[in-house]
Amino acid sequence: MDESLQIISEKVPFNDTRSSQYNALNVPLHNRRRQLKLRDLAGQALAFIQDLVTALLNFHTYTEQRIQIFPIDSATDTISPLNQKFSQYLHENASYIRPLEEGILYLFENITEDTTTV
Repeated sequence: MDESLQIISEKVPFNDTRSSQYNALNVPLHNRRRQLKLRDLAGQALAFIQDLVTALLNFHTYTEQRIQIFPIDSATDTISPLNQKFSQYLHENASYIRPLEEGILYLFENITEDTTTV
């Protein structure tokens, strides 16, 4: 126990637990390992969101192309109004999905040490 207290007194630059006056200041902790872990977690979330956006955009593009290329009766029939509307929605969907990726990228770029401090 004495050895542990000696290590703490040597290694910890500011120990406010002894004095109730200092302890009342509620100085936030700065845990570098936790900061790096949170930044890594945000990076993983960014990668997952980017993969999701890419997959959704590819799926919507291929589905739209398929609707255009393969109508019900192949080359002799026109695309039904329902499929035309569906194709239009798939085409417009990119305008809603891209801001999601841009927003998470902006959030990740603005994560600094100050934002990950407890």
